[in-house]
Amino acid sequence: MTTGTQALLVHSPLVGPSSMAFLGEALVAHGWSSTVPDLRAGVSTVDAFLELAAGCSPGPGVVLVGHSRAGAFLPALAALTGAAGSMFVDAVVPEDDGPSSPPTGLLDFVDQLPLTDGRLPPWHQWWPAEVLEEGIPDPVQRAAVVADIPAVPRAFYDASVPVPTGWRSQPCAYLHLCEAYDEDADRAAGWGWPMARFDGGHLDVVNTADLVAAEVVRLAARLGL
Repeated sequence: MTTGTQALLVHSPLVGPSSMAFLGEALVAHGWSSTVPDLRAGVSTVDAFLELAAGCSPGPGVVLVGHSRAGAFLPALAALTGAAGSMFVDAVVPEDDGPSSPPTGLLDFVDQLPLTDGRLPPWHQWWPAEVLEEGIPDPVQRAAVVADIPAVPRAFYDASVPVPTGWRSQPCAYLHLCEAYDEDADRAAGWGWPMARFDGGHLDVVNTADLVAAEVVRLAARLGL
């Protein structure tokens, strides 16, 4: 059944559009229209990332679907695009008011990584190879995701992401995939958002995109989107 719902899928700054492409295709199979922009050119600054993402929106009334660190950008992006709602998929959920800063633990970690011309190593090089092999078991899918992972400037994490006042008045829902995002999922649940939980992995947006898409569609329906 065609719903006419338009989705803008926002990938984490640490990866590329291939990380959301499988989910975008699965949403199309559910009758949605999906835009999966390449936001890697925007990882120079927080403002550039927001501006590029907003410019890729198909128009007012879009449903934002953000994964991982992209969640920190959804409140501001919703205000910029006139979005109808936001779906946080194993994503950062900002505090009630902003700005949203990277957690200290992340900053401490990245500051131990070697820099090349002020840029961090591509995200998949932060871990032993077997970590990503376990995270995305299918070699074809894994190669697609790895192929467009950028080298993000370390300075990108020095800036906070703006969070508009009253952003929670917009319809929001949360899909929880793994324990690494327990705190964000608990915050969303505490605010009374529609929730769904998988006992899976953070990269199930790739591995089981069809199942994730089905949950996104169900959550959107609960929000009346």
